[in-house]
Amino acid sequence: MKLKPLSNLRQFLNYRFALHAEEPERILYLAIPLAAYETFKLLKKIAHRKIFLYFLTIFVIL
Repeated sequence: MKLKPLSNLRQFLNYRFALHAEEPERILYLAIPLAAYETFKLLKKIAHRKIFLYFLTIFVIL
């Protein structure tokens, strides 16, 4: 049975939480397809621009 992406992320986060409780110095890596990584980079860039514009708007209004 193939897991859905959200299930994969949920499993990773649960494992990371448990690992951190037992061995906080260890690093857990998550392998993802390149297409997913590129999508994440684009979404991150868009989010940063929105945050910047939001703070810029607050600055100008104040």
